Amino acid sequence: MSKQTKLPTRRKIVRNRIIAALVMLFLTNWVYRTGHLFPTQVVGDWEERIGAGKLETVKWKFDPEIDASLLSGQIFLVGNPYVTALVGADFDLTQGWRSNGWELLPTRDGQTLYAGAEHYHSAFPRREPGEPWNEILYLFGRVDDPDIQRLEFEIRSGSDLANVSYLTSIRDDWMTEGEYTYFLARWEIEDPQGRMDLQQTTAYDAAGNVVATVPGDT
Repeated sequence: MSKQTKLPTRRKIVRNRIIAALVMLFLTNWVYRTGHLFPTQVVGDWEERIGAGKLETVKWKFDPEIDASLLSGQIFLVGNPYVTALVGADFDLTQGWRSNGWELLPTRDGQTLYAGAEHYHSAFPRREPGEPWNEILYLFGRVDDPDIQRLEFEIRSGSDLANVSYLTSIRDDWMTEGEYTYFLARWEIEDPQGRMDLQQTTAYDAAGNVVATVPGDT
């Protein structure tokens, strides 16, 4: 009696095709260095470019509202004694995980507050061609002074930056990694009608006194 050949199930066929596609993607990326299999590898790329040593991941955030390929937007807040950085990543079917914007704040002697911003188009609501997008602004940085309890961000928007908004972040919302304290805040504005910039960040102590003020991405 001849043995019957067992045919692979549809699930196995799909699984094998996915594995084969991932292997091809890995080989393509390895040869051409166009992307990665994992989003964390994007941070590794920036470690090499910045040249300031290993960057510790303080916060890894998935934000599906960022206008990114396959709604795969990822945000990494990273840092070490020499730099603080915000790195964006998204996934492309032909390239894998790739960088989607970044902002770097180098450490300076005597400075106790570092604040920066990176903005992205919002995927929602969808706009007709020519109409403005909503904007998502990520505010990030490092606080080295234990007296600082609250931060106030001045954000300007519009074609002439005449529109002024304020956003507040308190110490209870901040994160600690090793010896350092970091913050990450998200803010979305509807139809900014032009540019959107972080003008300055003001730090206050528990009594409401101004401790430090830094301009822009500093």
